[in-house]
Amino acid sequence: MMATVGKRGVVFPGHSSARIDALVLGTVNAPFRKPIDVATLVFSLGTGKVRPWLVHLATFFSEVAPDLVLDFARRHDVVDAKLARAYDAVKAQTGVENAALEKALVTLAQATSPDR
Repeated sequence: MMATVGKRGVVFPGHSSARIDALVLGTVNAPFRKPIDVATLVFSLGTGKVRPWLVHLATFFSEVAPDLVLDFARRHDVVDAKLARAYDAVKAQTGVENAALEKALVTLAQATSPDR
């Protein structure tokens, strides 16, 4: 999967949102008996309400490639600040970290800062 960097992160040209969703959900749901769906994942990311899906969100942030996390969020209109807040909430509650994703979120925050 070849990614290109766009204004708001990474975009996977030629890949449909359905394909991106399937890749994300395949990773997020693999270890669990009860699957999360796209609408619930998007709601949790957008609102920061991580319960009762905390382990799924921890998997999303730790096992899905950072560029795919950003592309999934972009395709579902989850703004960077809300994505970062959801990540911080999951990190605080689980201790799960993703240094590469944190770096990408900081870079996006700096790029969209009104001070620039």
